[in-house]
Amino acid sequence: MVVVSDTSPLINLAAIDHLWLIPKIYGQVIIPLTVFNEIVVEGIGEPGASEIQIADWVLIKTCSPSSLWDNLKSDLDPGEAEAIALAVEIGADRILMDERKGRQIAINLSLKPVGVLGILLRAKHEKFVPQVRELMDRLLEEADFYIHTALYDEILAIAGE
Repeated sequence: MVVVSDTSPLINLAAIDHLWLIPKIYGQVIIPLTVFNEIVVEGIGEPGASEIQIADWVLIKTCSPSSLWDNLKSDLDPGEAEAIALAVEIGADRILMDERKGRQIAINLSLKPVGVLGILLRAKHEKFVPQVRELMDRLLEEADFYIHTALYDEILAIAGE
């Protein structure tokens, strides 16, 4: 499975000490150079920076210049734009992304976005974690991650909690 990731899922899972779920679920993950720089260079000392810098399961790729990438840069932040353009370019099976606007654009380009909450649900389904409630609460408290109340309840219902 070819998986490209944006910044948000990596740093948010790192913030709650669950970055290990990414390689456990997906194996190798490709990140664009822009995402690497956002996490490791600009985010030095922040959650995920040192882990991503040395992770053997992360492959860093640069997207080829394209009109798609140029157009995306006007609507999205640089990491999201390059992640989507790279995912399209290499025919990724999944793109890890949380931001609503980026996810919608990814869907419009026939990509399959998965966010942190989807990763947590899959981790529970595969028995890597016992429950998602505690991890969602930690995202809210420790990562300053926003989860709408209705979505929080929907995730709990899907998880059977």
